[in-house]
Amino acid sequence: MDAYVTKPVEAARLLEVIDEQTKKPVVEPAEPVLDDVVAAIASHPRFQGDGEPIIAVQALADLEAIDPGGSFLEEIIEAFLQESEVTLGHLRTAAATNSLREVRDLAHALRSSAAHVGARRVQRICSFLCNAPRHEVERSAKEKVRALTDEFERFRAAARQHLRDRPATRKPS
Repeated sequence: MDAYVTKPVEAARLLEVIDEQTKKPVVEPAEPVLDDVVAAIASHPRFQGDGEPIIAVQALADLEAIDPGGSFLEEIIEAFLQESEVTLGHLRTAAATNSLREVRDLAHALRSSAAHVGARRVQRICSFLCNAPRHEVERSAKEKVRALTDEFERFRAAARQHLRDRPATRKPS
């Protein structure tokens, strides 16, 4: 992150930070030097395991504690899944049209709700889209949104499995 402004945001301070950031020259990363050595496919990040779990089970346990055995957890997860599908659709459109501000705003919204339901990988990708330098987001937005969609689908499957595996919800009396 190149800069930040703490809340409550003061207009003078915001303008000062914007001026500081816009005066810095953007340095594009150098192209990687390719050599004659071919790496094993398993060394590619796409084929490596992510040490981070798909679901932060403690986040779900905290939500379950609000209404033990009730339907609250299921309702929250289903609402997250439905709203996130819509947000992901907008994110794909924003990335395809190179609308950086919209990508960042939508990723911010998704990141917050993902944190509440324990979708940590979704949250991590959204954090990148929100906080990475502009040139990095512009360069990788489409790829990151594809990865975000994949992680969302993994979360959906894991969350629904978690709901199936938990004790049956209580019936209304």
